[in-house]
Amino acid sequence: MRFNIRTQRKRIKTNRLAPIQNILEIFIQNCQKTYIPFEHLTLDKELIVFRGRCGFRQYIASKSAKYRIKIYTLVDTKTYYTVNLEIYCGKQPENSLYAVSNKPYDAVNRMVNCVSGSSRKITIDNLFTSYETAENLLHNHKLTVVDTLRSNKTCTPLQFKTRRKVKTSLFSFQKYIALVSYMSKPQKMVHVMSTLHHDKEIDTRFGHQNKPSIITFYNETKSGVDVGELARTYDVSRNSKR
Repeated sequence: MRFNIRTQRKRIKTNRLAPIQNILEIFIQNCQKTYIPFEHLTLDKELIVFRGRCGFRQYIASKSAKYRIKIYTLVDTKTYYTVNLEIYCGKQPENSLYAVSNKPYDAVNRMVNCVSGSSRKITIDNLFTSYETAENLLHNHKLTVVDTLRSNKTCTPLQFKTRRKVKTSLFSFQKYIALVSYMSKPQKMVHVMSTLHHDKEIDTRFGHQNKPSIITFYNETKSGVDVGELARTYDVSRNSKR
């Protein structure tokens, strides 16, 4: 299937995704028309290995295959079905109909429009996490969210960053949002934000680990996009017998 039409190459000056824009839109529309997702969804990024000529491919030095295309994906946590997706193509040409903001807040806003008002529960990667995003999803889209929080975020309490005993937790609550900090290892703390949970419940299934229910819920629902890695067990970008 070839999308490169010699006489229409000038389209890229107004839309970097022009060669596949039409078929991409049709694909997303069909995904949404033919399937009703379950209660839990996952919003994350997926990195597809690609070595061809492409103005918006990403270079990631830490990966074995260093050149990739980034795709934001909203999937059903139970079936891994794609509900919505957006290819990250960098900054579109100015004054283009396809010029959109790439800020995490705006990207999340676009991605959840297809399920807005449905009261679903979304687990989000920390790439998109912010206090403003969680508040926006709850009040403007009627969606609850659970997501990990980086220590350098301004909404992370200073007490969460102090060292303490392993397998202990600190909680912080506002009217709509809960935060928890769990010391999983001597040098590792996990921070999670939730608009779904509002208590200090500990999940007894994990015994002496004393994991908060907020964290176990996140772990159980975060893998919707990551499961795609199972299809690429050997992630190599060169010819190989593997």
